[in-house]
Order: sequence, then C-alpha cells, then structure tokens
Amino acid sequence: MKRVLYLLFILVIACSKETDIVSGSELTFTITIIAGEGGTVSSQGGVFPQGSEISIEAIPNSNYAFDAWSDGSTDNPKIILVTADISFTANFIFNCINNAPQIDLHKSSYDLFDIKYPLMPSGNINMDMSYWLGEGWEYGFGGAFVDYNNDGILDIVGYRNNYDNYVDYPQGYTGYDRKQLIRFFIGDCNGNFTPDTQNDNIYYGLVHGRKFLIGDFNSDNYVDFFLIGHGYDKQPFPGEFNKSLISNGNGGYLETDYTSLESFYHGGSSGDFDNDGDLDVFVTDAGRGKTVIFVNNNGVFSPTTDLIDQNLMGGMYNAEFYDVNKDGFLDIICGGHDWTGNVNSYDNTPLIIFGDGNNYVGNETLRLPESSINGQGIVTDFNFYDLDGDNIEEIILTRTGDNQTDANNFYNGWSIQILKKSATTYTDQTNSFINNSYDSTGPWIRWSHFRDKDNDGKVEFFNTGYPGSSDYLEWELNAGFLSRQ
Repeated sequence: MKRVLYLLFILVIACSKETDIVSGSELTFTITIIAGEGGTVSSQGGVFPQGSEISIEAIPNSNYAFDAWSDGSTDNPKIILVTADISFTANFIFNCINNAPQIDLHKSSYDLFDIKYPLMPSGNINMDMSYWLGEGWEYGFGGAFVDYNNDGILDIVGYRNNYDNYVDYPQGYTGYDRKQLIRFFIGDCNGNFTPDTQNDNIYYGLVHGRKFLIGDFNSDNYVDFFLIGHGYDKQPFPGEFNKSLISNGNGGYLETDYTSLESFYHGGSSGDFDNDGDLDVFVTDAGRGKTVIFVNNNGVFSPTTDLIDQNLMGGMYNAEFYDVNKDGFLDIICGGHDWTGNVNSYDNTPLIIFGDGNNYVGNETLRLPESSINGQGIVTDFNFYDLDGDNIEEIILTRTGDNQTDANNFYNGWSIQILKKSATTYTDQTNSFINNSYDSTGPWIRWSHFRDKDNDGKVEFFNTGYPGSSDYLEWELNAGFLSRQ
C-alpha cells in the first residue's frame, strides 16, 4: 500500500513539473517596420520575445521631414512594447520652404489662382523675389509663383511694368519700347531662386500687364502662360496685343504674339467654355469692339470676336469664366465701370452671360445689383464662396471708388459687396455676411482669395497685400460670417 501511495506521489510531482515547463515557455511576435516615401527606418523589424522593448527611428531623406507613424504617434525614436504581431509605417512629408501644392492644370484660371509669396528659411517673405510677382501693388499682373518645371518646388516667372517718365504722349505712341524681358527663376527647397539659363531674359512681356494666366493649354502636363495687358495707360491709350508661352516639350516655350488684335485688354480668364477638353481664353477690352475668345486646339489659339456680344462689353474691365448656375457650362461674369456716361446713374452694373457650350451671343443674361455705397462704382475682382453653408455660392465683389461726382475718388478706397442668390436673382446681403467692409481712403484691392491660409481649420478671405503691412486685409469665416482680423 505504501509503495502504491509513493508511486502516486511521484506521478503527481512529475506532472506538476511538466506543467511548469509549458507555462514558462517564451512567446514571440513579429514586428514589421516600413518606410514610406521620403525616408528610411533604422530597422525593418523581426521576431521579438513578448514583453521586450525595441527602439525604431524614422530617418528622412534630404528635403523631407518625418511626419508620424501609422498609429498616429510622432515619437521619433519610437519605443515599441512587444505584445502582438504588428506593423508600423513611417510617414514622411516633403519638407520644402516653397513646396508646390498639387494643382489640376486643366481647371480654369479662377480655380488655379492663389495668393502666395516666396519664403526665406526664416519664414519671412522673400521681398527681392516677390518683386518679380509684382509685389503687393501689382501681384498677378505680370507674374506667377508656380512649379513650371515639375520638380515639386515653386518657381517664379514674371516681368515688371515700366512706369518711367509716365506722361501723356501724342497720337501714334505705342509704348512698345517699354516692354521688359520675362524673368524665369528656378526655386529650391532652401528658398533660393536661380535664373533659368534656358528661358530667362528671352521673351518680352507686355507694356502694361494686367493679368498673368496659367494652365496646361497643350495638355502635356507642364504649365503654360497667357499674358493679358492693356498697353500704355495714359494718352493716347493705344492698347496692345496679348501673347502666350506654350511649353515645347524640351523645357522651353513656343512664343506667340497675337498682333492682329490690339486693344485695351484689361481682364480675362481661361477655362474650357466649349467642353472639348482644353482651356480656352476670354479677354475683355471694355467696349472697343475687340473682346476676344481664344478658341484652343491643343495649345494653338484661334482668336475670334464672333463668339461674344460686343454690345455687352462696354465698361467691362474685369471678367472670370465660372459656372455660376451649375449647369455644366462656363458662364462669363464681368464688370468694371457701373456707368455708361450718365452722372449719378449706375446703369452698367456687373453682368452674368450664361454659357451654353457654343458661344455667348443671344444668351440669357443677368444684371447684378449696384453697390449700396455711393461712389464705389468700379468692380475690380470676383469671388465665389458658399459662406453660409446652404450649398449655394455667394458672389463676392471687390470694388473701388469711381469719379462720377468726385474726380479725386477715382480708384480710391475699397469695399466688399456680397450678393446672395434669391430665386433667379441676386440681392445685396453684404451686412449679413461681413463687417468692416469699406474704407474710403485705403488702396484699392487688386485681387482677393478664399483659403485656410494659416492651416487653423478656418477659411480666410484676404487680399494681395503683404501680411503685416498696412495694405493687407483679412477676414476669417466663422459660422457664416466674415470677421475682420
């Protein structure tokens, strides 16, 4: 009996020891470490014991910066406690002072337009290079801040208007002797700009550039340029011809001067008005009878005055292509001088000519309200934005002073006018959407823009003045209302 009990005791002890060995065995897990585009990782992972800790580091390549791990952690190095099979990816971002945003070059010039200045490593605006964009005073008149060589970094293309000895001249003066060469500067990630030896100082700009359009006009995925200008802006107001620079596939440009059509071209826009897949250009000459649509055929423009009712263009100095009624066809919205010569009568307010994909002759039109501020009868720019979130865009106009009752008020001061759609018309609802919307003495607004410019999750409405300068204007959109900052 004792012998039996002894054997049972030995068996129990043996089983207990075997259980201890199984429960104490070492568990292992697989850790996978992946490097996203723009960098490497210190380890690709491996098999590690449960409960162990491993350190991994994300190492960015030149011109990149570590953003975050795929689990949202921004620790770098990152300590991983091994508890299960898991994979981590290191995400990097292109770390460039003048990083080029992704843009669709087949959109209209209104959609492509932005207000952005080149920066230095300090984060301050590069004032020397901003000169070629027209600075705050003439930003967008004769230059563009855009990645034209497709290296992901913003470059600068631009020329300056020449105002030397700016006086009246006798009939016959063209001002063509004032044309300046166009500068091309290639940007790098350190904020430097180097003259492009292939294109710099080769092509002439315009006497008085008024708008510098960008887009992919020949569908080769490179930026092309269209230059709009009105010529010498004093007597005898001769006007001038527009021009295009179309990329040639070898880093250079095919230059075309449209010498057969000279006029006082003050505004315009690019967009695919006929829905054939390429960008056309519309330019307005304020009523001289040569408002033109440049019909595009893969980068070759055929200008014609027959696709627009010239009788509607009197006093129309500025214009945009925009699908106002969302029917799939680009409309023309134009404005300038709200009068046709009758003192104290604003009978030429901004106009929408609705598009049908064919032309703008005999089409439906809609007049927009005059300003509620007397003397602000000149329209300088158009914007479209759904301010109140009702899925219907408001029309936002910038205005300046006219000379109808006061000759000293011409292009003096600025105001913002906001129009809200009501059934099939628009009504002035400025006070419902914005505060501090008028200054009788400040400089007139050339261009304005909507964007979350400080990345705070709120949209700002701002002009081309240098941030921090006395000319800079900014409103922040909160709950459908623009509050002056």
